[in-house]
Amino acid sequence: MNYKSDSGYLAIGVQVDATTPVIPDVFVPLIEEGLTSDPNNERVEQIVGINWKSNLILQGNRTSGGTLKINADPDSLGHFLNMTMAKGSTTGTADGYTHPFTIDTAKYYTIDILKGNYIHRFVGCQISKLGFAFENGNLQLTAEVMAKSKFNYGTVKTALAGAGEVAVVFDELFDPEPCKGLVAGDVIQTWVAGVATDIIIATVSADHKSITCAATEVTAGIGSLITLKKQTASYSTLQRPFRLGQALLGVGADETAATANAGSYALATPTDEIALDIDTAIEERFASGDNDPILLAGIPDATLVLKKLFELAEDVQQWNDITKKAITIIMTGDEIANGTYASLTIKLHNVKPSKVDNKLNVGDYVYDETEFMVEYDDTDSIAMEISLVNATAGSNY
Repeated sequence: MNYKSDSGYLAIGVQVDATTPVIPDVFVPLIEEGLTSDPNNERVEQIVGINWKSNLILQGNRTSGGTLKINADPDSLGHFLNMTMAKGSTTGTADGYTHPFTIDTAKYYTIDILKGNYIHRFVGCQISKLGFAFENGNLQLTAEVMAKSKFNYGTVKTALAGAGEVAVVFDELFDPEPCKGLVAGDVIQTWVAGVATDIIIATVSADHKSITCAATEVTAGIGSLITLKKQTASYSTLQRPFRLGQALLGVGADETAATANAGSYALATPTDEIALDIDTAIEERFASGDNDPILLAGIPDATLVLKKLFELAEDVQQWNDITKKAITIIMTGDEIANGTYASLTIKLHNVKPSKVDNKLNVGDYVYDETEFMVEYDDTDSIAMEISLVNATAGSNY
């Protein structure tokens, strides 16, 4: 049987720490994804009395991750920010919760991707790069995800005879910890002749080589395929993504002035394109005692690209001046309840121009496109901060 991508899903769930997986219960509409797991196999070249380059392949340091692209509705956006930055104390009520985010250690997530008829699970996920850009006026996120471990599938090591079996032992040929990523409550499926039998996991062994379950009559021979059963996707009523037409950008000598200008249609700077990239520079560390990498926080950075209609030479001078300026972007979404609206506020306390472009094309208007470096502001003791108002309680993060 063949499967279309449209039948898949993305589900995410916040973990209590870097290594403990959860069963994801937040389903996020997905535009595209490219999450993979690479065992980094290497050919072994050694003298073994044969006339050929290699006769052996060994696993290297395995890595997992890739890209996700979604529409930035206020509630889904909160989880992606939570995977990228540190969330402070949430305030507000069901009429609207305010979540502050700053650059610091982010939460770890479990991510399930349904591809075809089985799940690819990634555990201990954080976002190393998060890009904000508008497509057809709608805000979209592109996230580069790094994962600590994964579970794609396994195979039966010890045959299941169908007589009150209470454990399943996984083969270790592909993975020395074949059950890593599974958790109590997961439903795995053993496949025999194209027919799947469900097994509900009760416990996962400490060495991640086997699971226990309630007595089952399942029959499966050595080498039979084991997959993680898909869930029934359930999507809450999501608001529309933030839109460029409801975004105001303010420029000022400092954050206070920039925020005041962003709060006024009269004082805001009309901008044709806005693109922000946050880079947390996560590094993978491979150390003894763990088959999977440890994710280490790097030195964060960010860039902002703005494109606006060229009007006067003073406009270019304003953007190109390396004197400190601050930029605040306020996006307003749909009403949550009782007059409270979803919103996204991005404050860049100190930006300096990096690249400037004023291309001429036949028949086109002249635009000013400038890339800004986001710098640390010594006066405010911060480089950037983000505040999100949505309908999701802080306890869900």
